[in-house]
Amino acid sequence: MIKLTIDDPRLTAYAFGELNPKEIKEVAKQVASDPLLKAAVDELVAIETIFQVDSEPKYSLRPEQRA
Repeated sequence: MIKLTIDDPRLTAYAFGELNPKEIKEVAKQVASDPLLKAAVDELVAIETIFQVDSEPKYSLRPEQRA
């Protein structure tokens, strides 16, 4: 079994859904049993949500501003 620390890059990969199924299972088990790791993953998910790119921009220039 892997031993995760708070600065392990696998936490970020886990939060962003970038691990393979075996790694997901291993990381999820440790995250569930460690409040510090859980808080770190929750924070990473929140940060990712802030920076998600929408399909349509929320703000755009009007034609006269583009000119």
